[in-house]
Amino acid sequence: MSMSIFPKHIFCWLLSVVTAWSAAAGMPEGVERYYEPLDRLASNAVLRSRNKEAPTGAVVKFPFSVNDYSARMARLVGCTWNPQTSVHLERLTGSYAEKMYDALGVYAELDAGVSALFKQYRVNANYQLLAPMLSGMNGHYASAGGKRGIWQLDIVTAVRYGLTVSDTRDDRDDPMLAARAAAAYLKDLQAQFRTTETVLWAYIGSPAEVRRAFTRAGTTDPQQAAVFLPEYMQQAMPVFSAWVFIWNYTEKDDLPVFLPAVYQPYENAITADKTHLGQIAEMLDISLASLKELNPALKKWVAGPKETVHLPQGYASRFLLVAPMVARYKDTLYFRPEPVVKPQPGGTVSYTSASFNTTVKKYHKVKPGETLSQIAQKYHVPVSSLKKWNNMSSSGVRAGQKIVVQVTVQNAVSDKEDRTVRENVKIEGGPAPGDPREGAEEDSTPPLPAEEKKAEPGPVFTSAPKPKTAAWSYYTVRSGDTLSSLGRKYGVPYTKIKEWNGLRSDNLSVGQKLKIKK
Repeated sequence: MSMSIFPKHIFCWLLSVVTAWSAAAGMPEGVERYYEPLDRLASNAVLRSRNKEAPTGAVVKFPFSVNDYSARMARLVGCTWNPQTSVHLERLTGSYAEKMYDALGVYAELDAGVSALFKQYRVNANYQLLAPMLSGMNGHYASAGGKRGIWQLDIVTAVRYGLTVSDTRDDRDDPMLAARAAAAYLKDLQAQFRTTETVLWAYIGSPAEVRRAFTRAGTTDPQQAAVFLPEYMQQAMPVFSAWVFIWNYTEKDDLPVFLPAVYQPYENAITADKTHLGQIAEMLDISLASLKELNPALKKWVAGPKETVHLPQGYASRFLLVAPMVARYKDTLYFRPEPVVKPQPGGTVSYTSASFNTTVKKYHKVKPGETLSQIAQKYHVPVSSLKKWNNMSSSGVRAGQKIVVQVTVQNAVSDKEDRTVRENVKIEGGPAPGDPREGAEEDSTPPLPAEEKKAEPGPVFTSAPKPKTAAWSYYTVRSGDTLSSLGRKYGVPYTKIKEWNGLRSDNLSVGQKLKIKK
């Protein structure tokens, strides 16, 4: 059956079934499913990168009597107090206290926005605690049933409530987009099921599973239907009540604070064309790590045309002014076309799509002080390969020596973004036999790809043609210097400084000498 006639909703259902089966294979059994996300939180990379201010102790006990617990629980809409609730409350505030409070500390950053959404959809506000309860506030958490994100939505439900799930994007990983879908879903579940307990069963499992339990029990009484449900669903209400109790009766000032915030404020901007977050980071001088945290739904860190991206506050208007130019900035580097070299009349070289495996031979002219190891790093090849290609018995090289380098066509094209490489290399095989350029100096600059020749002038951030002669000043890096601060000091984009010095990263070391064009 072809995909063109295969109903989309059936395809999504099959995909969710396969995902559920594979995910469930490695899931803990029973009630431990509610504690496994907290165990994962301890190794959460985002939290480990933050400074944590934690006023709470490792173990927290509420100073209430048994009767007081019951009375306080009665004030919480939809919650119940029973021996099972007591067990989970004791466990969450005992051996799991630190992890549980970390999860609530992260959730607190979203509380205002989520509360407004749940109020808008007229959903029981206590359902907000489903996020830390089901995911431990692990942003990309995947659990049984193929559910994902802090709101634990499956693919079918996510798509039904307006989220995008594709090979490049999964909106379930976006906490606020998914919160809106979760609120809308809970509103519909409230309309279908009578009690908080059955709504929880339907959300954590599925509405169909709850109806099957009712059918087998011959009644819609939750107590009688519960025995036909898996243990983890039977325990959903006591665990949920414990989380709600803790959230409502904990002083919010006692929750840990993460600096900077895990969920930082952002502005929305619309892309002009297919855009990589790295292009935005370089053009607007924003940390790529921050952009990735702000855009968790982008699987490959690429936004499609006319797609929304989250930017730090104050950057949306700047981005919109240059959005088309951002999409063109180093596009062949970020999107890595699959080119092949084709000789053209007159010996020029053009690039078209083909296999990555095609290799070309380059000649590198050794600069004073350059080592074979540095040359190997520049072209991403082993030193042993350089020695083999050049029939070298040792690693010694001398200034002016021509070194053969074999690279893929893709890397040969992407080297255009590093002018220090392009000016120092000739691709063998460019001129056709009899071409007027045949026999020219081997270290002459190779022709640029056709796409670069035809590119429209970019913004001030892009590289201007290099003049034949240039006057340079030299700067010695001091403690605290960054490429951005040096760019501001000399009034040039920091990407220019990287380009002039052949830098592959933004890292600088004290004492390093940088050349700056006057």
